[in-house]
Amino acid sequence: MVIDSPKIVVGLADFFCWREHKSSRPQYRKIIHNLSRTPAAISGVEFFLPHKDLFTAHADTISDMLLGRNGLTRSVGRSLYNLPHNSIHLESLKDSHAEDDYVLVRKLQLIFETLGIREFTIHPDGVSLNRLRRLNSFVPPSVRISIENMDCRKVNFQTIDEMGRALELCPNLYCTFDICHWVELGHREDAPQLQQFFQRAKRQISKIHYSLPYGNHRAFGGIRTTHYPVTTSTYALESSFFQSAPSNIPWVLEGVIPLRSEAMLYNEIAALRTVLSSSYQPQISDEALASAA
Repeated sequence: MVIDSPKIVVGLADFFCWREHKSSRPQYRKIIHNLSRTPAAISGVEFFLPHKDLFTAHADTISDMLLGRNGLTRSVGRSLYNLPHNSIHLESLKDSHAEDDYVLVRKLQLIFETLGIREFTIHPDGVSLNRLRRLNSFVPPSVRISIENMDCRKVNFQTIDEMGRALELCPNLYCTFDICHWVELGHREDAPQLQQFFQRAKRQISKIHYSLPYGNHRAFGGIRTTHYPVTTSTYALESSFFQSAPSNIPWVLEGVIPLRSEAMLYNEIAALRTVLSSSYQPQISDEALASAA
């Protein structure tokens, strides 16, 4: 019997305000570096990379480009790249031209071959199913493009039906389920249709984006965001959400962390680890099944 421990990933976008203040950058780098060197803490980070960097990337420049865009140094990068569940959050697909989709996929393949990162999150809002189907046809087995369910400010791919249809038509694409976007649309996290979606699409759900929309950072300089750490939100998630979500996938922390509030991040990691550990079902390996037969 194999019981995998929770896979917790830190979204580097959570620290945007730290990178905007020059005096806070060294502490931000220290936090990420220390977490990356503590296997029990996190199993990856989610970088951000805009299309203008992606399309100009080469094998000898992509590492420095990715680290620089996320305010990190080479010494931090050396420990980060060893983590098993890193991913990269790209911009919305509509912000690039459809005729460049083949090149986009080739650049993602380059990143995988150079840095070992295979998971790429992308927003599908504003594009058609036909474009996603064409993109799907370019994706090699070594790369995962994971489309995210959209928030209330977008024009499409907000509903379970839209996301389910996209995954059905695009078997090479994956889904990043964002619970914050779902709740912000007025849906319940224990809704039967969400549990059914998790069951139908579990093979293609690659990770969860974990934050909530209802919080208050006014005491920290009035940060404006719709993504708050779950442990600071006034909204309480039902335990059934954790139990119905696919097991053995990464959970990416997306709640914004205010300046000098790293304890908020550590609390979020600890709380999520606790709830996932109590919600996980044992994962039975093929070897164990064979020996038991």
